[in-house]
Amino acid sequence: MRNCVLVGVMASVLGAACGERAPSGLPTIDPVPSLTIRVPDSIGGPAVELGRAVRLADGGVAVADLLGRRLLRFGADGALLRMYGGPGSAPGLFRAPSLIEAVAGDSLLVWDPVLRRVTWLSLASGETRDLTFQSSLVYGTAPVVGQMNDGTLLIRHELQERPVRPTVSLETPLSDGLLPGANDAPSLPTPAAPTEVRAEVIRLDKQGREV
Repeated sequence: MRNCVLVGVMASVLGAACGERAPSGLPTIDPVPSLTIRVPDSIGGPAVELGRAVRLADGGVAVADLLGRRLLRFGADGALLRMYGGPGSAPGLFRAPSLIEAVAGDSLLVWDPVLRRVTWLSLASGETRDLTFQSSLVYGTAPVVGQMNDGTLLIRHELQERPVRPTVSLETPLSDGLLPGANDAPSLPTPAAPTEVRAEVIRLDKQGREV
């Protein structure tokens, strides 16, 4: 018995053929799945918890297995081809793998928020190369936006939250012109000060240096 999981949908944009003209209609989603993957019972079957999937150049997909802390590669026919990683902190292992994208050279770009680590994983050899970020650089979640053609990474750096002063102050009204005391109207609770998060996008080379 195999556990079948539907992943991905085919999206088609209804619009003009000319690229310079705006689409005349809204994007639609094909109700037929673009690929059905089959997770064998021998590797967990129904117990596998799948995360984000990315489409590969050969028509297959790679999917993050959140419970197994590994990556699963499926062919264009939906069959399981290979597994990568496993639970751990050593190179090639993961604590919370999150797929970002498939990059040039038949590799995957993987972000692990627990280890604060980016991993380049070769689908052909299974070899990995890691880059660990400083904690100050990855404030927030999922900071890795993607990889540029020259190999540099785009990183969303969220800066520390800071309170925003309220524009309207609340005052406690007095009763019958008396001094503040027991007969005053009850005070309204002061709302929590709103916060704001400032963010910037930076580029890092494969050694983690800003460019």
